[in-house]
Amino acid sequence: MSVTVVDGGVVGVDVVDMAQGQGLLCASVTNNNSLHLHEVVNEHYGFSSGRKKKNGLSIIPLASFSPLDSTPTDVKFLTEDTVIVGTQNGQLFQFNIETTVDGDKILIEEGLPQIAHQQNSPCTSVSVYGRNRAVAVTGSVLKIITLKNEWSEEKFGRSHCNAALLSSDFMDVNTLVTGSSIGVVEMWDRRDSKKSVTVMQNNVCEDGSLQVLNGVAAHSLDGNVVASGDDEGLLVFWDKRQPSLPLAQIQPHTAPVWDVKFSQESPHVLFSAAEDGQLLHWNANPSQAATKTTFTISNNNDDMVVTDIANASTQGINAIATTGNTVICGDDDCKLAAIIV
Repeated sequence: MSVTVVDGGVVGVDVVDMAQGQGLLCASVTNNNSLHLHEVVNEHYGFSSGRKKKNGLSIIPLASFSPLDSTPTDVKFLTEDTVIVGTQNGQLFQFNIETTVDGDKILIEEGLPQIAHQQNSPCTSVSVYGRNRAVAVTGSVLKIITLKNEWSEEKFGRSHCNAALLSSDFMDVNTLVTGSSIGVVEMWDRRDSKKSVTVMQNNVCEDGSLQVLNGVAAHSLDGNVVASGDDEGLLVFWDKRQPSLPLAQIQPHTAPVWDVKFSQESPHVLFSAAEDGQLLHWNANPSQAATKTTFTISNNNDDMVVTDIANASTQGINAIATTGNTVICGDDDCKLAAIIV
């Protein structure tokens, strides 16, 4: 694990592969109104005293932008050269990554049209379907803006359940899933002119309260499996073909789950991050990992291997991003970490 210190608690993080295998770019936003850009490189250590060659990660600061006009809530790469930042006051910002004549990276703010912003509501999450340059923004309403020759807007309106939308993820270019403040996952179809919603209903808590779904992730290869994390430390799994009840509920964390991510390259792997300081690596049925094309889960999954790759961090982990065999995470204690899995 490689760790670097930033100037505030990390509330959002994303990572993208640079062209021609040049390494990784990491963007993070912190609660002191800052945006940071880092390069993550894989360093090679030679033989020493008979030890075998090992790989290690290094996080190199490239650029920062501060202060933002409002406290940031999320950050996503639109392209390798562009990041999108959502904020507490509902505004969305675009930053272009440019290179100076001296080879240094700088972040240049570019205004977005009014259609990009949430009205009278925080921007709670930002999701990007990069190949189509589609950006989903949640808050009191769901909207998707798309960049072609210029930005255009698709209006979805309020949640079917009149709840605050807290998290989002693209299942494919036409389908988006959102997690809400009342324990339901909703699936939105962009092709439907009526913008219909499929509601995946969750069970209520034992005390009768509703679960708050802070993070939601759609399985990019399977196209049916959705995972979410809630305020009680639960992971809840659905199959969109059977939306009336969850597939499974598991209690791996002792505090709110802030983020969940499926691995893009290993379809049998999931990551979950929580306020209890754990970053859990879920390996479903590792004995068949080479042939797995989805993430199989049940309440009695004896083949599941779960590992805390944050090494029992004492600080809550708020955000994670993955690419290849690298996981980037940020915590409450101003730390940004890169981990090889």
